[in-house]
Amino acid sequence: MHQMRLRPEEVQRAIALFSRGKSGNFDIDTCIARFQQACRGQPGLVRTFLEIQLDLALSKGAINASERELLWRIADRLGVGRVELTQLEAVLRARRNFSHRQTQTRRDDSLQEAYKALGVPATAPDKAVKTAYRRLMNQHHPDKQLARGLPDSMMEMAKKRTREIRSAYDLIKQHRGMR
Repeated sequence: MHQMRLRPEEVQRAIALFSRGKSGNFDIDTCIARFQQACRGQPGLVRTFLEIQLDLALSKGAINASERELLWRIADRLGVGRVELTQLEAVLRARRNFSHRQTQTRRDDSLQEAYKALGVPATAPDKAVKTAYRRLMNQHHPDKQLARGLPDSMMEMAKKRTREIRSAYDLIKQHRGMR
């Protein structure tokens, strides 16, 4: 909630909604259907929503079996397959590791995490690295997200992701001597 810079009344509303979502009689399918209807024609918002859900699940370390089933169910209802969700999870894990390791580990490990954060192998040609970087920046840049309808309250998360992507790309460029 701090990352989203919610106002006090928005925090209270978010807590109430979170508590409602935890109740045993919460109808997730209806909620997801309403969300999908609101996002019609804006797949970037669906992807951002799924990233937030995965990021929250990853924040405690591991995703247990029931959480994974729920994530698969949500993604399926939103038209996102398991393979795409798994790829998204891998990229998010790599970004988390890259950000965390930048200050803690050897350069070689950070470089490998940077490639994973961009979703390309270390053997990828420069052009493929640049294309991956541009694609991710197009998906995550705050200005692009705002144009797609992402609320102002979530801009901080978009800015953080953009910094992580840019940092990974800068490390790869420096290592390869790219311009």
